[in-house]
Parts: sequence; structure tokens; C-alpha cells
Amino acid sequence: MNSMTYNCNNCRNDFHIDCIKKLKKKQCPLCRNFITIPHKSYYNVTFNNMDETNRIYNIDFYINKWYDKNCLHNKHHFILETLGDWINDDNDLKFKYKCMYLECTVCKKNKIIN
Repeated sequence: MNSMTYNCNNCRNDFHIDCIKKLKKKQCPLCRNFITIPHKSYYNVTFNNMDETNRIYNIDFYINKWYDKNCLHNKHHFILETLGDWINDDNDLKFKYKCMYLECTVCKKNKIIN
């Protein structure tokens, strides 16, 4: 797999990431398994994304808003998580993004960024 393709964990087929991002549902076009597009970042990050839309989050944008730059310089591990509301839309549960939760797992500090 190169940086421009996505490899399905179930059927092992490769797809262009740009094509996968355009899909209405995040399912493999061949086997219909749920897929997760990897998010790349310079920092040591775990990203928990509840948003099933095609929205692309710039992880480094949120990390660079972190107030304690020592965490960044020392390459601490961060957890980022999308926060929002769950809405029932015609019996279909949908997530509406509101903000981003950041946590430094080493220092046990956290912050919410709008």
C-alpha cells in the first residue's frame, strides 16, 4: 500500500484514497466491510473519529493548538476524539460534529477545541 491507496483489511483489495473518501457510506466497494481511512500526522496520535461523513480532519491543525509545547517537543502520545451530538434522522442515527477533544496521555492533560 502506498500513501495514495487504501488496502481493505477484509478482502485485501487496493483502492484510491480519493475514491474511498467520495463514498456515501464508508464501506469497501467489494466486500461491503466497514472501512477506516488512516489519518496521517507528524505527531504521536490516536484519532477516534465518530464522524461517518466524508469530512477530512487535519490532525496537525488541532495538535498545534495544544497549550503545552513541551508535550509536542517530547513527542508525547495524544488522543484526539470528535465530539458532537447524535441525531435520529428517519430512524438513521447520525453524528453531528461539534468540537475536538485532545488529551496528552503522558501528562494527563486535556483540552476541547472548537
